[in-house]
Order: sequence, then structure tokens, then C-alpha cells
Amino acid sequence: MIPSSKLAVSSALFLLSACMAARAITLAAPPKLDQLAGAWIGPEEQLAYLRLELDKAGHGILVVQEDYNPSSFSYYKITKTDLSDNTISFVLVPFKGSDPTVTLSGQAYSTGEMALVRSGINNGFHWHYKVDLQREDYLLPRIRAVQKASARARIQAVR
Repeated sequence: MIPSSKLAVSSALFLLSACMAARAITLAAPPKLDQLAGAWIGPEEQLAYLRLELDKAGHGILVVQEDYNPSSFSYYKITKTDLSDNTISFVLVPFKGSDPTVTLSGQAYSTGEMALVRSGINNGFHWHYKVDLQREDYLLPRIRAVQKASARARIQAVR
């Protein structure tokens, strides 16, 4: 049986170390607009796939492949990007033929990931779909690496 004074000291030391560990964990600072410049790519929870290009001022282009049809695209000019802490929203101007009701906003958690929502109205129905974007220069090499690993695995499976 542990004496109560030793138990109290042990408990105090444990709590102190837990508090110090908690203080040592710091959240990453919210990204700044110029840090988000570049190409972003990723899927929407429905069939769409998006590519977002931003310059350091927050202007750019959004291209949306609306479904698995490789010739079905919507295009938007990004005339302004608002960023407050981690909350981000884009002012979209549709190209001719693209849906003028579409909006895009959400969270920029870091300089490498955005969790957004693409919304719009179709025949009176308000729709909202989640979009996960990652930096294109990070994602494409990973896709290529998985493709190569898969090819090697197929070769190994044949042997």
C-alpha cells in the first residue's frame, strides 16, 4: 500500500507533467492568403472533381469536372478570397454556361489542406457538397507513387 503523502506527490507530479505537455502542444497558426497561392485539387463528395488556382492576392480560377463525363466542366473566375483565421470564402464569377448560384467556402486548416463546401441552387433545390482539396504538387506525386507500387504488386502477384 502506498502512503498517502507519496500518493499525493505522485498525483501532483502527474498533473504537473500533463499540464506541461498540454502547453507544449500548440496549434499551427492560420495560413495567410499569400501562403495559399498555387494549385489545389480534390474530390467533392458527389461525382465532381475540382481544381482551384490562386495567386498571392487571392485571385484565380476554379475548374469543376461536374461528373465522370470527361467533357463536362464548369469554370469560375475567382475575383476575391476572404480569409479570417481558418475560415475562407471565394467570390466566384461564372464563365458563360456555368451555374451562377455556385458558392465555395469552408476551412483552410493549413497551407496544405482545405475542407470546403460547394453550394448552389438547382430548380429550387439548395444543394451542398463537401470538397477536400490538397496542394496539387503534394497530391500528384503521391498518386504516381501509388500507381507505381500497384504495378510492382501486380508483377509480384504473377510470380
